[in-house]
Amino acid sequence: MKMTPFAARFTAAAMLLCASAAFSQQPPQPPSTNAPPPIQPAPPIPANAPHAADIKAARAAAEAWIQLLDSGRFDQAYEQMGQAARAQISQDEWKARLKTARARSGKLESRIFQNTDYTTQVKGAPVGQYVVLEYICTFATHDTARETIVMAKNNMGWHVAGFAVD
Repeated sequence: MKMTPFAARFTAAAMLLCASAAFSQQPPQPPSTNAPPPIQPAPPIPANAPHAADIKAARAAAEAWIQLLDSGRFDQAYEQMGQAARAQISQDEWKARLKTARARSGKLESRIFQNTDYTTQVKGAPVGQYVVLEYICTFATHDTARETIVMAKNNMGWHVAGFAVD
């Protein structure tokens, strides 16, 4: 399968590293103690759509993972990322960057599903099965941001291969 333009924008290393820079222009905000708002449901995937089962499973895994970030469980989110993604950044650096980014962005106000793309090629990664998910988020101190989660499938199921906020 040829790599789509949507999927071509991402590499696992670049995605992990850009999450902390996304809100660097905003002043730090105290962490919220309130639960994050739910993710707006995505439209259903038609059962006869190509790769429907894979997209559905990857989306469920991605949304469970992003809830770990939203609840501040950065260590657990790191542990659930794929091995290649973890090799790009240490757990301590991951946690520090996310804490800084989340403090600057303020409280998550909404997360709306925008797009999904199944592909077998992601720039900088081996040929495999990938689902790229995109959400538009609104934060208290940052009008909107695009979150992109790249999910990769291995023999254990779907796991996070990349994450970016821009």
